[in-house]
Amino acid sequence: MAWLNGNKIAWVYTAGIGGPYRVRATKAITDQVNGESAVLVGGSATNASTYPVITRYMRAMRAVKCTCSGQPDKWVPVYAPGAPLLTPGTSINLNSGTDSHSYESTADQRGESYKRAPGITDTD
Repeated sequence: MAWLNGNKIAWVYTAGIGGPYRVRATKAITDQVNGESAVLVGGSATNASTYPVITRYMRAMRAVKCTCSGQPDKWVPVYAPGAPLLTPGTSINLNSGTDSHSYESTADQRGESYKRAPGITDTD
């Protein structure tokens, strides 16, 4: 398959901590839909000022395992709780090496977590 364009767009992310928030997403990934025309990674496009930017939290991530032998596993951001990619076995195209390949989602998931500012330490 052909290499997917890496252009970024403003995208809506619904976080478990509240939301919605504005994030930067890869357009070639957010353009991919399932048979019901639902965006595989969830969320929707937005303009640059509609929602606040998420600042101190990392997004929920879903593990996506390559269906082609010899390709590395990848983590793909999931922008909404009901995203089709959260169903194990869902296919998505991702770049790897000099080409794009079909990957398949697994049951592995990274959750949202607090992201500490650099230089700040806990004291007792």
